[in-house]
Amino acid sequence: MSVRATKWVLWVLLYCIAPVPYTLGANETAPPLRLFLISTLTGLLQVTEGAGGWVWRTFILLGVGQCLLYALGLYFVAAFICRATTRLEDSSRRSLTLAIVAVSLAVACIVPIYETPLSSRSLYSTLLQILY
Repeated sequence: MSVRATKWVLWVLLYCIAPVPYTLGANETAPPLRLFLISTLTGLLQVTEGAGGWVWRTFILLGVGQCLLYALGLYFVAAFICRATTRLEDSSRRSLTLAIVAVSLAVACIVPIYETPLSSRSLYSTLLQILY
């Protein structure tokens, strides 16, 4: 796997499972993907309902701004990890990337590491509960 491909795989993984704090009506610690989905649904609701007002626009701008900031920040984290592993051989980098992906997904699916007060189920959630 090339350095560029590794960087993009790690970035997508981080964007989908990294527990980051954000605020959108309530403070949550969840993946940026959840923030993106909530912001998208809020924006679509305003478009379909018509007159939204300044509160809807504030929520949408807050959500989009945080999504972009986390996307950029997590891209730099993924680039840093790739730069740190450039001295490794190609097969070693592939194995390390696969190990990071596997362990991260396993922990996120099993351990309730996300704090989600906007959820209807519980205060703490796993990745499977967020996606379900």
